[in-house]
Amino acid sequence: MRTVQRRRWLVLLAAALLTVLAVVACARLGISTNTVDMISPEVPFRQHAKAYNAAFPQLDNTIVAVVDAPTPEGADHLAAALAQRAVRMPSVREVYLPGGGMLRSHALLYLSQERLAALVKRLAEAEPLLATLSHSPNMQGLADILALAAERGADGEMAGLDRLLREMARTADVGPGAPAAALSWQSLLTPEGSEGVSRTRRFVVLHPKLDFTRLKPAAAAIAAVRTAANDLQADAGAGSRIRLTGEAVIEHQELETVEAGGSRAALLSLFAVSIILLTGFRAPRLAAASLVTLIAGLVWTAGLAAVTVGDLNLISVAFAVLFLGLGIDFCIHFALRYREERRAGTAAALEAAGRGVGCALLLSALCAALGFLSFLPTSYRGLAELGLISALGMFVAVVASLTVLPALLAIWQPRHGRAEPPRLVARERDFVARHGRKVLAVAAVAGLVGLMIAPTLNFDFNPMNLRDPETSSIITFNDLASDVQTSPYAVNVLADDPGAAERIAAEFRAAGGFGSVRTLDSFVPKTQDAKLRMLEDAAFFLAPILARPAEAPSLSPDARADAYRDLIAAASKLGEGEGEVAAAARELRASLLASGESPDLAAIETRWTAYLPDTLNFLTEALSAGPLTRADLPDDLRQRWIGVDGRARVEVRPSAAITGNGDIRRFAERAQSIDSAATGAPIVIQEASKAVVGAFKEATLYALLAIVLLLAVALGRVLDVVLTLAPLALAAVLTVATAALVGIPLNFANVIVLPLLMGLGVSSGIHLVLRARDVARIDEIFTTSTPRAVLLSVLTTLASFGTLMVSDHRGMSSMGALLTIAIAFTLLSVLVVLPCLLAQVKSPRMRGL
Repeated sequence: MRTVQRRRWLVLLAAALLTVLAVVACARLGISTNTVDMISPEVPFRQHAKAYNAAFPQLDNTIVAVVDAPTPEGADHLAAALAQRAVRMPSVREVYLPGGGMLRSHALLYLSQERLAALVKRLAEAEPLLATLSHSPNMQGLADILALAAERGADGEMAGLDRLLREMARTADVGPGAPAAALSWQSLLTPEGSEGVSRTRRFVVLHPKLDFTRLKPAAAAIAAVRTAANDLQADAGAGSRIRLTGEAVIEHQELETVEAGGSRAALLSLFAVSIILLTGFRAPRLAAASLVTLIAGLVWTAGLAAVTVGDLNLISVAFAVLFLGLGIDFCIHFALRYREERRAGTAAALEAAGRGVGCALLLSALCAALGFLSFLPTSYRGLAELGLISALGMFVAVVASLTVLPALLAIWQPRHGRAEPPRLVARERDFVARHGRKVLAVAAVAGLVGLMIAPTLNFDFNPMNLRDPETSSIITFNDLASDVQTSPYAVNVLADDPGAAERIAAEFRAAGGFGSVRTLDSFVPKTQDAKLRMLEDAAFFLAPILARPAEAPSLSPDARADAYRDLIAAASKLGEGEGEVAAAARELRASLLASGESPDLAAIETRWTAYLPDTLNFLTEALSAGPLTRADLPDDLRQRWIGVDGRARVEVRPSAAITGNGDIRRFAERAQSIDSAATGAPIVIQEASKAVVGAFKEATLYALLAIVLLLAVALGRVLDVVLTLAPLALAAVLTVATAALVGIPLNFANVIVLPLLMGLGVSSGIHLVLRARDVARIDEIFTTSTPRAVLLSVLTTLASFGTLMVSDHRGMSSMGALLTIAIAFTLLSVLVVLPCLLAQVKSPRMRGL
């Protein structure tokens, strides 16, 4: 300390140079948002996932555009338009449109025989309608259909005419504010209650070109796709939307959330620490010197993180807030001890302060570092990296507090500040003397109750629950997860070849309890012979009427006006009868008359017939489809089921929507019981949770053993070790019990709190226990700077960690909430319970003990 004081300018110059080097190193610091990467790659489930991703890289880090529209045709058009635009984007590597091309032209072969038979029957009943519309796909054709129906009367009604009339009535309103709804001919020709080709949701899967030189590798692709989606969605009108999700988008938005939350928390933390220092020190220069030291230490720690780790993860990104909350503790203890020595008239106050707190600071740093490093031997790399960075930060904080801070104090020579201690600390002396035993009794009861409640604390192992639920990608993800057909919670098994894939699929099907089990062969329609015969029969009577002119003539305005009048007349006549058709006809007539005297007939006709040519083309292609074999399947589909090395995949879906962690666990365990090499989101989540829980138990044990051994060596007295650990034990039990009561489960992010609490709780206890050796009576501790230093240290830590709660990222927010609870109980245990305990177990005379 004498050297630092004598060469203070040289020390500050060296500190400035080191800070510049650290800032340069920080340019290398990146952030990885992949939660799976936070688990050691040597764990078996990581190996299985790695092999699967290597075989099918195009399925990893994708952007999934979810296209919804009021009609199946609208969804088809919107998805196709987005795919066409995406193909031309430089930032997109590959575009896949499920169900397009050959699969669409053979769509009817994928229906069950029962549903295909119902559809063929429906088409046969609609033959008169199709015959008219195939030659006149316009308003005149519709007028002719209604006129024919009116002439036939109730005995000759066309099947489905009531549905057609109601859809025409629904889509006839083209006035201002009317929804841009077009009539869906695909839905009309599909039997009511059936799905498949009539669904109104489509997907576009895009594989972005990842730029790893940027903090957000998929940013360019996501921005380009989102711009195209917004443009197309605006043109499509009301009821149509394109939402983006997928691993690339979820991680991108999570990174944005973490960046915003982390930056906001760091700034709030620095502000809160500054306010507490100014209020507690009541000496601006002393507070300023401490803050400069703290910021220098933070920059040094960030530089070390860039050198040792390289990329931060979603947990280790919180190191800045942790450092601000913990690093200031060392400055506080040194600064207040320095002021105490100056008030006592000590000539060499800096040297005395160094001797007085140096041992305690080093021991506190070691204990905190052991708490952080406890995850290092485990398989949980996410917390291991945070632990390594934060442990290095503790030693950086000690070095800065014993070099930079003394050098600044030697130059600035801050005033003593006001001498009176905070009221809270001043009153504690009397409180301990009067109520010490009562406090210990209450603490014992609270500890016992806490021990009974603590086992009820749950572990939320789903990383999706850590993300901001308000982001568009998570809302869309949860929407897809509610449907078993689109759920992202699917299991995949990598087989040696297509034949092996079929054998594995057969095992899953035989086991039961699963939803669909698919391989590449699942895209070869079953019972094709029977279905082809049905299509041949339908084509026999439909093909001639569907053979219409290549380009149907458009109606002139006068012809369209005539057709409109014919429509009203036919609807009026049909409405004179009884039944569903008559009611629908009256509904149509009322809708047309409501359009006014000069309706926009061209717009109405477009609403009614826009999708008609596509539907007629689809029917022509689908009825003429031939047999489909595995060799006929399109290459883009084959590549998603057969890897470049010949290995094949099996996809297994849940039998019901996965709505909670219990569903994930049961589905994953059942799938693994069939094939232990299975992978996919449910298994990765389940196995990662096991790894994290195991790492948490190991880390807690490692931290406890290491800290106990360190205290035994450093303190040399069993009683002092017990006294130091007692507040820690109470704070830990109360923290876990409180978390269980208020519903804060453990998760991938906040499991570090308890091992970390061991280091933090011990640190505060060490200062009081060591200071107790220097005083004659236990109540003399309250006349020293130590209680105030402990109080300010815990308050700054509490304020700093509490700022994490403002993050929109649930992982960071829950870490902040649990740390806040832990530090609050640490404050209570160290400043209230520990003095009472010291007063009871040690004799009134302290010296010589």
